[in-house]
Amino acid sequence: MCGSAAVSECASVAAVACLLRHMQELSVPLGRWLRAFPSTGALHPFEASLLDLTVGIATYTSVLAKADALRKGLQEVRPVLSASAGQTAAVRQPRGDVM
Repeated sequence: MCGSAAVSECASVAAVACLLRHMQELSVPLGRWLRAFPSTGALHPFEASLLDLTVGIATYTSVLAKADALRKGLQEVRPVLSASAGQTAAVRQPRGDVM
């Protein structure tokens, strides 16, 4: 476990691990959800007309694009969090050695 000198480091690593786990739990189902929706070009002409009359093709594509942007944003934050957790550990390590 963590000693008294490394409690804040352990808390930081645990918080980052928790955030990464939650981001994974969001991005994976969101990717599956996006793949389940067909593109407007892949729809049968009747289905495309029905989509246009009910939701609107612009709204449909806009919502899918926003959901995809959210998924991509979640995936872009992951390396930043991992790097910051590693950097925090690296910055605190020498201070412990000096003392």
